[in-house]
Amino acid sequence: MNEITLKKILHRALNNDFVVRPDVKGRFLVDNSPVEIDFLIYPRDHLINNGFEKFWIGVEVKSPDVKEPVKQGLKVAWQAITYAQSAFTDIGNLLTIENIRPSFVLIYPPIWEFFPKIKAVGPRNNYYEYNQSYLLNSLIQKGNVGNMVLDKDLQNWEIEFSGSQYYYSTKNGRSKIINLGTKKHVGCR
Repeated sequence: MNEITLKKILHRALNNDFVVRPDVKGRFLVDNSPVEIDFLIYPRDHLINNGFEKFWIGVEVKSPDVKEPVKQGLKVAWQAITYAQSAFTDIGNLLTIENIRPSFVLIYPPIWEFFPKIKAVGPRNNYYEYNQSYLLNSLIQKGNVGNMVLDKDLQNWEIEFSGSQYYYSTKNGRSKIINLGTKKHVGCR
């Protein structure tokens, strides 16, 4: 699927649960470079009443259906990290966003879809498969980047960080892990 189609699918999947602002311009806070994120989303009241925090979230969309999906995965991971360190402004009819720094940025489709599964030999000579994105997923979490996951019917979604779920669109709601994805990591702390 191409990026335009993925954006349409994601917008439809999120529209009932979030205020969705597409193509929001901003600036990278480190050197003031111009940036543009695919979506900024804000939870609607029913999510907030179910434990979702009141903050803006960025979402960056890239298609893994390209000639070099691993290269594309690394590109979207770095984009998302820099967007987590950016501020965005969008003048809207009902809601104006000014100098908003997203609490975290999500990658859609999830980062593991850009990397192949490989077979490896375990300590007892048993074979297992793992996805090469495992270490990258741990790193991007430190940069306030997670994954937006849609179910196969494209109806339910979940936000996850390095294998831990922050929030489910289903009745499960918010996870019990405090500050997952929102803690700002500086240096080695």
